[in-house]
Amino acid sequence: MLSKSDKVEITNISNLVKQSAQYITNNSFYVKIDTQKLEEYTSNNLSKLIDNYPTWSSCHFEINKYDIETIIAYICVIDSLNFCFWPTNLLGIEFEYGDLVNSLNNMLVTNKNFFKADYLSLLKQEELQQILNTKCKFPLIEERCRSINEIGRFIVSNYNSSFENLLKDNNNDLNLIMTSILQHVSTFRDETIYKGKQIFMYKRIQILGADLYSAMKELKTPIMLKGIEHLTMFPDYRVPQILCELGILKYNDDLLNTIKNFKEIPPNSEQEIEIRANTITVVELMKKELENKLKKEIYSIHIDYLLWNEGEVMRKDIVPHHRTLTIFY
Repeated sequence: MLSKSDKVEITNISNLVKQSAQYITNNSFYVKIDTQKLEEYTSNNLSKLIDNYPTWSSCHFEINKYDIETIIAYICVIDSLNFCFWPTNLLGIEFEYGDLVNSLNNMLVTNKNFFKADYLSLLKQEELQQILNTKCKFPLIEERCRSINEIGRFIVSNYNSSFENLLKDNNNDLNLIMTSILQHVSTFRDETIYKGKQIFMYKRIQILGADLYSAMKELKTPIMLKGIEHLTMFPDYRVPQILCELGILKYNDDLLNTIKNFKEIPPNSEQEIEIRANTITVVELMKKELENKLKKEIYSIHIDYLLWNEGEVMRKDIVPHHRTLTIFY
């Protein structure tokens, strides 16, 4: 466990992501950014919508009906499971994030012990399969269960079995919270190598941080976590899909044909890394454009939501998203 009193120098996780993304953007071959279309879309569309994002409660559950321990545990669980849903379509199942929310909300009612750290540390694949409530074996079920087990053991061993201590012992600082998790939970270490350089993407750990921030500020007595302004967007499937449709991300012919023909792109390939990194760079550029235009601080996570939501609405009518089988998004 780490705190501000520790002598060890703590690196800002989100800054590592931004630096990685910029390096890749500067060296990209398969993916380019159309800055003119980016600026036009930001000015004409995003600037009118930037304050139009939902509350955490409206997307999950009424937060003030539950104790803080359960809320934090719920967030750690859902963000341990929140990756790679697209293979369900190959199995004839329509399973999206909202379905995961419904499955876990059911556990809030039927099994209150489920969100205790010691319970999660021993969760079996068969039980997780039942919780997800799909008729056939859920994709990457072994990895999802490992992710749950790891977060449970982490809280048991490092925070005396208390999810609330994860916040308290790290001074309500998102960077310290995320750093602590990354040091002990392998399934959040979204790192790779690109042209000989170590790269950090950290999608799921940052979305966990954003969920904690958004939820805690909706409590009757809000807990304001520090550092939300540093977080980047969360590089996954849907946002690059909509950015490609808008012409902001330009894929070379080979990559575009691969995506259009529903062919898998290997994890850690240059094509996959460039898609994700350029998506991060786009949102950082949009953030700067909006701050210059609106003269106020803008959070990248809010831009991410607006783009993700537009992609969700249009997902069946536009160029498909890229397909990479991975535990990181």
